[in-house]
Amino acid sequence: MFESKTYNEAGCYCVWLSHDGEFKPIIVDDFFPCVSDHGGHAFSRTHGPELWVMLLEKAYAKIFGTYDRIEAGLTGDAIRDLTGAPYEYKMTSEGEDKIWEFIYESY
Repeated sequence: MFESKTYNEAGCYCVWLSHDGEFKPIIVDDFFPCVSDHGGHAFSRTHGPELWVMLLEKAYAKIFGTYDRIEAGLTGDAIRDLTGAPYEYKMTSEGEDKIWEFIYESY
């Protein structure tokens, strides 16, 4: 998903995401929005020196136009965007066994 696995001195990174049915390279920099009140990042945060979380979030924001548009969503959409794999949601009032039957048949 990340073109490079190492820190880039120029601060430029390429993230591959599946959007509208095809994988696209999304170029982002390592300038992240911050909140001046407490000096931290405005959106996602890490507990260590990792950049990948914020880079991935920035790539998503770039595809969808703004950070506000990626505030919520469905798990299946995220899996499709990250892997390109299709998904299908199943809901049933017939119980858990019907869901497991569907999963087994789909496998």
